[in-house]
Amino acid sequence: AAVRKSSTTNLIPYSEDFSESGYGWNYSANALELTESNSIISPDGTQSADKISKTTGRIYAYSFRAETIISGQPYSWSMFMKKGTHDIGYLALTQADTTYKAYFDLTNGTSGLLLGNANTNIEDVGNGWFRCSLQGVFSTTDVDVRFNFGMSYSTSNENWPSSSEGAGLYVYFWGAQLEEQTQAETYAKTTGLPVTIDLFTENNYGTMTNMSASDIVEDTP
Repeated sequence: AAVRKSSTTNLIPYSEDFSESGYGWNYSANALELTESNSIISPDGTQSADKISKTTGRIYAYSFRAETIISGQPYSWSMFMKKGTHDIGYLALTQADTTYKAYFDLTNGTSGLLLGNANTNIEDVGNGWFRCSLQGVFSTTDVDVRFNFGMSYSTSNENWPSSSEGAGLYVYFWGAQLEEQTQAETYAKTTGLPVTIDLFTENNYGTMTNMSASDIVEDTP
């Protein structure tokens, strides 16, 4: 069985920029677009979260990019989401013969699988933000990561905004991460290249790996 690794690498090269030019994101039929960069305060306290909007009456729309992976290994695909006009976010992992698709309720903090045999998770990180994640294993060396939003859901199908609603519908997104892990690990910001972080150094005293009892000194009251 796959186990959690001691470090993690975010494979998304620009984790906080969802624009198309130079950053690799594609928007299906131009019906979903990045309409405002750095629109609101993100989970890290900076004004760096993007508004993604439905821009036409087209019902089916999503954003995606292609990534290279290792065959047979578990991957976790995660994003931070905050409701706007709509409160259902979607994540998908897809390749030639396997697709995993999940919904995330950004009001009630619940998630579930729409397609495939995989795991989902949603975590309330405060100020209306949720970290949403989807995990799966693939038999090829490439995968498309996708995200989008809708107005409601069922256990078997996405319920997209209707064409009559037109443009202007939106949800906020931030912090995309694809990693070879069985769960979504600590977020690693990227600005052009993958970033690797050690998962066992996240404390005020530095690493606690391979320490002996003599290395530990009590705090002074």
